[in-house]
Amino acid sequence: MRNKKITLLLSTVLITGVAMLLQPMLAAAQSVELPRTISGVPDFNGMWLRAPGTASSFDPNAASYDEQEPPYTPEFMQMYKDRLAARARGEPSDDPTASCLPAGLVRLYNLILPSEIVQADKMMMWGMEWNADNIRIYLDGRDWPEDLYPTYNGFSRGTWDGDTLVIETRALRGDTLLDSSGAPHTDQLTVSSRLRFLDRDTLENEITLTDPGALTQPWTEARKYVRAPADYRILEYICLENNRNPIGADGQIQTILEGN
Repeated sequence: MRNKKITLLLSTVLITGVAMLLQPMLAAAQSVELPRTISGVPDFNGMWLRAPGTASSFDPNAASYDEQEPPYTPEFMQMYKDRLAARARGEPSDDPTASCLPAGLVRLYNLILPSEIVQADKMMMWGMEWNADNIRIYLDGRDWPEDLYPTYNGFSRGTWDGDTLVIETRALRGDTLLDSSGAPHTDQLTVSSRLRFLDRDTLENEITLTDPGALTQPWTEARKYVRAPADYRILEYICLENNRNPIGADGQIQTILEGN
């Protein structure tokens, strides 16, 4: 019995000692300095990719589009279910990108293709390989323009909340989609994004959709991006040069084979 107590005491001392040795290492790991600009805010400059293993749907954790749970109104939920059913039959018919139109802000945030952030004190440009599109985020404290009109990517302002960049986007067109499942929205959509480092090479983008025309409540999902390898660069993307799937007069996606 005495030997067991001695063994237990020695084990406790050993565990405590190891824990004490590890504490400085853990503290150092937690205090890893994040990249910062000259002005002291987080430096997001660089090439970024969608994190491996995340879905291209707006909900990055959904194993399939059917598993998404958008808080749609009954009308928009039925519209969404009809589109999922058409997709399951192989009849997607209303994706504007099939005609080489811009994807819209929310789908760009999915980072289907590589992206590059160019950040300055007064503006951040988030360039996308997809369709050579970009998101322009003003960081200079300007007011919302009085002449705002709906565009594919809207008008974005960014403010700092500690080390998190809070981006609000207004004036978005209502004829884009939230993802390639056909998830719709209206032109009442506003998008709030909270962009922050999880570590030096990982970003989290918490995106909240508010759309009183289509949603019964805000819909929030968090996406993760990883820093691309050093040899990555944005390549030229010209959709119209090789668009083999235009939308026909009947509203269906066509397939143009070589030589036709």
